[in-house]
Amino acid sequence: MGLASPQVRVHVSEALTLVRALDFARMEASVNCVIKLNVEAKRTDERVRGMAFLPHGRGKPTRVAVFARGALADEATDAGADLVGAEELVEQVLAGAIDFDRCLATPDMLPALAKAARVLGPRGLMPNPKRGGVVGAGIADAVMRAKAGEVEFKANKEGLVHGAVGKITLPRQKIQENTLAFISDVLAARPRRFRNASPHGIYLSSTQGRSVKLDHRLF
Repeated sequence: MGLASPQVRVHVSEALTLVRALDFARMEASVNCVIKLNVEAKRTDERVRGMAFLPHGRGKPTRVAVFARGALADEATDAGADLVGAEELVEQVLAGAIDFDRCLATPDMLPALAKAARVLGPRGLMPNPKRGGVVGAGIADAVMRAKAGEVEFKANKEGLVHGAVGKITLPRQKIQENTLAFISDVLAARPRRFRNASPHGIYLSSTQGRSVKLDHRLF
């Protein structure tokens, strides 16, 4: 999508006004974005997944765990990782202590981490080299991106991508910029032959509120 046009920004801003008006949750809700892609999700070569960077974060701290040893473990700690460890951290995970939202690992930790795959995998936390979760020399940058607002997305079997783009209490301008960044990153992750065509639908809603449909032809 590139830089969003003024028309797109106004359109999303007006949609967010409706999302807030339709939110009746007693708790602090999140703003959710659902994108119905124009791909055949059942085909392995058309599956869409990747990372999106929300410039203003999700409105709550992201706890990051890093499985690393030695100097790379020190780098992860200095970069702000909340949990850093090697085999002892794997044992904590196996015992059920999963107090983190994102998980990174250095390549040498993968054999030790393999036995925790059955615990981390179903939660979407198992580090994967294809999605940037396995990092060596760039571990500090990876930690800072994760802490700053990088989120993972994956299309389901129906071709839908779900993602929270921030707490509803964030200033509307920030939620708007997060929303546009999320949509842009998801659409850019499609196979090249689909990128010049609009998705089938884009919807915004609060956690328990009614959804508002965007004009997907603008994207």
